[in-house]
Formats: sequence, structure tokens, C-alpha cells
Amino acid sequence: MSSWAAAEGAILSLGSAWIEEERAINFSLYARHAFHVTLLLLGEEDPVRPVIEVVLDPRRNKRWDVWHCRLREHEVPGAR
Repeated sequence: MSSWAAAEGAILSLGSAWIEEERAINFSLYARHAFHVTLLLLGEEDPVRPVIEVVLDPRRNKRWDVWHCRLREHEVPGAR
């Protein structure tokens, strides 16, 4: 895995994926017409209010029509 993908996330595969060797979760979303993307992570106790909000930067977290980011386990409490 390149250091760029480890820091910014990888575009494949779409959705969320646990990366055991990095203890991180990669998120990837196809959104051709999106200008802004915010990743909202919800907790088990409150399925309405986000526990974490990550605003993605199109210069760092977008490649072609895919938005992506990678969050380390310690950045996502209760990661599964």
C-alpha cells in the first residue's frame, strides 16, 4: 500500500473496508456530481446524531468521481 493511500484513503473498493494490517477503516464513495462530501459516523446509542463528522477535502480526498478517506482505529471509537 502506498503511503498516499494509507494517509488519504484508496478509491477501491467502494464502501467501507477494514484494513487489518493498518488497523484502519477505508471509506470510498462514488459521487460524480458531488461538490462536497462529509462522512458521518453514527453510534449505536443514538442513530440520529453523528458521533464523528469528517469533512473531505476534494484536493486530498477525491480522485476522479470517487471520494475517499482512511481513519485509524483510534480515530473511530468503537470501530468494527
